[in-house]
Amino acid sequence: ACLAFIENETSDPRWRCEDETLEEKRGLWCGTTRHLTSFAVLFSGASDGGGGKSDSSAWITGAMEGDVALAGACIGGVCLVCIVVAVLADRVPYLNRLIRGGDSEAAIARYQQRIRDEELRRLEDQTVKN
Repeated sequence: ACLAFIENETSDPRWRCEDETLEEKRGLWCGTTRHLTSFAVLFSGASDGGGGKSDSSAWITGAMEGDVALAGACIGGVCLVCIVVAVLADRVPYLNRLIRGGDSEAAIARYQQRIRDEELRRLEDQTVKN
């Protein structure tokens, strides 16, 4: 690890290592510098940097096949969640209203039936009075 800063004084700004003897203390990396600026701790990367084959540490699972399986599982999981939400939204009126932004077809049908029943009662009341 190296405590480094971006050297802006050149036409091609680059990271410049200020302290290569960093110490880890209680989860923090500590080092010294001669000036104050924005710093970063740079760690070595996983690839070989030469464009050739990289070692197994470049893969999350240690191998390309494992990473492909992991990516497939993640995509499959997201698709499964979407299907479950779609089915629930179709079956649960509250979710249907929440997702569609309005009343579900069943709620609209119940509302229309209530209006018809009230109108029918009103007509019956008028018929009885006459």
